[in-house]
Amino acid sequence: MVRSALWDATGWHWDYSPPAWRNRATEKQEREGWEMAVRIEKIIATVLREAHERQTEEAMEIVSEGPKGFYRTSLD
Repeated sequence: MVRSALWDATGWHWDYSPPAWRNRATEKQEREGWEMAVRIEKIIATVLREAHERQTEEAMEIVSEGPKGFYRTSLD
């Protein structure tokens, strides 16, 4: 979903339709498409890494509090 949204945001695909091959991409367009794809994957990887680090920090915080931390609610 996120990947599709980022890809749509580039607008690159509007002139290029691989499934139908109505308009063949030029070599330059293909290179630019791959560059955008790599950037999109880097963004996704960065977001996932950050989320994982935060989740790990939260889990370690709860574990370090002992048994009381496990029963804490989000409203505490």
